[in-house]
Amino acid sequence: MEIKLLPHQTKVLQSKKSIVALIGGIQCGKSTVGAVFMLKKLCEYPEPENNFIIGAPSYKTLAQSTLPAFMSVCKDYGTYSSQKAMFEFSTGAKVYFRTSTDGDSAEGITNVRGCWLDEGGLVTKYFYENIVARASFKQAQVLITTTPYSLNFLYNIVKDVNAGRRNDVELVTARSIDNTYFPVEEFDRQRGLLDPRRFASKYEGQFMSAEGLVFDCFTEDHVIDPIQFPSGTIYYGAVDWGFRDPTVVIIRAVTLDGKHYDIAEYYRTGMSTSEVVDAVLSRHKLYNVKMFCCDKSRPDYIKELNANGIPAIGVDCEIKDRVAKHYEIIKTNRYKMFNNCSYMQDEYRTYKFPDKTEIDPNRNPRDLDNPVDQNNHCMDATSYLSYYLARFNHSQRLRPVIPSDSINPPKDNMERLKWLKAGGSDRYHRAN
Repeated sequence: MEIKLLPHQTKVLQSKKSIVALIGGIQCGKSTVGAVFMLKKLCEYPEPENNFIIGAPSYKTLAQSTLPAFMSVCKDYGTYSSQKAMFEFSTGAKVYFRTSTDGDSAEGITNVRGCWLDEGGLVTKYFYENIVARASFKQAQVLITTTPYSLNFLYNIVKDVNAGRRNDVELVTARSIDNTYFPVEEFDRQRGLLDPRRFASKYEGQFMSAEGLVFDCFTEDHVIDPIQFPSGTIYYGAVDWGFRDPTVVIIRAVTLDGKHYDIAEYYRTGMSTSEVVDAVLSRHKLYNVKMFCCDKSRPDYIKELNANGIPAIGVDCEIKDRVAKHYEIIKTNRYKMFNNCSYMQDEYRTYKFPDKTEIDPNRNPRDLDNPVDQNNHCMDATSYLSYYLARFNHSQRLRPVIPSDSINPPKDNMERLKWLKAGGSDRYHRAN
């Protein structure tokens, strides 16, 4: 098979750096070069003991894009087993296909000689870190091909490269029309139709904030270096349960002037009950946590925490209600988070409401009111806390005061969220 490579594809294949990131507009040839990259690695390391990993954000992406692109290049060099999600090269080397729907799905794959993350801008930070860990023992290259979707972990990598803080990453960029087969007239037509930011992301490969972010009021100004807290600060915790999904523990400090600080996070999959208890107990002792607010779905876990002397309750509320409470705390300038909470930062930049095109027409239209149920475990945990603190008046001695020249906020939480986004605000002062 003969494939005529474009200049940006050639640069990807010639790079010797540990991580190669091709970030470009749609149909600029990302998936094609990913498939060629994997064939190149298979030819370099054909021995049967060698393994390779191809990752995608979802089974849909894997089935509709990644796998067809790979097979179009490699089908004559081995066989694919859908049951095992594995391609076996004619020499015995194996390629495993995994998705970030299970962050630990690559665990146990050894002798890894090459990895490719297709649409890597949509995988979770946790999955990305696990893929890099799989590659580290053999110092294998990791290729990321993606359109930029949000200001997430990949954006931070790009910032570090451009600032000269990382020299192990080859950054390659391309526009859709850098693929000579992409029609220029369609490129120009889309430029005239789309919002400039969306066009820049989709066709020019530039990083922009994701559309429809739930906490669109969250900015880099909310991320701070760790600080010391004054006497009287109270610490709270939150737990979002998981097994295949990660278990998340968040610690929040609430000061006497009503400021909220998320100061620590714990993020891990595959935890047993005893391991969860140990993780929460250690943080309870370290911070003298007043209460842990937990996902109500595991009353058995909450009971186990209580039995071990850990104050914990299940938070019973609608998603939109807790989202609205957390949004209000951010919007009214009462929220900060420490910069060591990297998983939470990543989720803030990807946690979004669904586009109407993502909703099954047979499902309830109210689904549009709830965020996409993906990469949201830190967001769930921190919103449990905000709802609990607002609902049960644990935010120190603060009470809301609506200025006389302000429109009264709606009572319905979803409407209140829209009101806040539109510019409404609450003002707070110390109660007498």
